[in-house]
Amino acid sequence: MGKGNILVITMILFGITIGQSYGQNGTLSSMFRYVGPETTHKPKPVFQEESPVPQQQSADTITIPANPTIQSVINKAFSLVGIPYLYGGTTTAGIDCSAFVGMVYRESCAVKLPRTAHDIYGASKKIPDLNTLHPGDLVFFSASGKRISHVGIYLGNNIFIHAASDGPKTGVILSRLSERYWKRTFVGGGSVL
Repeated sequence: MGKGNILVITMILFGITIGQSYGQNGTLSSMFRYVGPETTHKPKPVFQEESPVPQQQSADTITIPANPTIQSVINKAFSLVGIPYLYGGTTTAGIDCSAFVGMVYRESCAVKLPRTAHDIYGASKKIPDLNTLHPGDLVFFSASGKRISHVGIYLGNNIFIHAASDGPKTGVILSRLSERYWKRTFVGGGSVL
């Protein structure tokens, strides 16, 4: 066997080993495209006995305060349900969690937010108590316990809307704060209005 053949076989084996290690931890797909949340830890939502939120719910079935700004935020958020998740995506072709929240606030009430979930958390007025959240507030999560890795918009009744990267459903969906993964990673709420 010549040196050229050994080099080719070595490169193929090295590529398979690297590809398998990345594929197993869920960080890279095909070694080129990141798939996961805004951290290196891919969330693995596990749902409690409580059923997920029916996705056919609409802004009409959520009790929204008689505040035109909040109504505009909620209506804009619902208009984006079903957009696929795309890490780093900022358009209706594919969007991540912070871009979703940024788009909703920018287009509904001209509030410009920072680009990342972590920076949005830093710019918001903190609401640490779950019981004092109001529709239109933001909810923040940390997969690692150190850095904010996910953000959504609270709708009331323990429900929030967000761009999910993993789990039974992905993209812009509704979820419950009481679902095991979200309950475990919940950091607090925030207001940007």
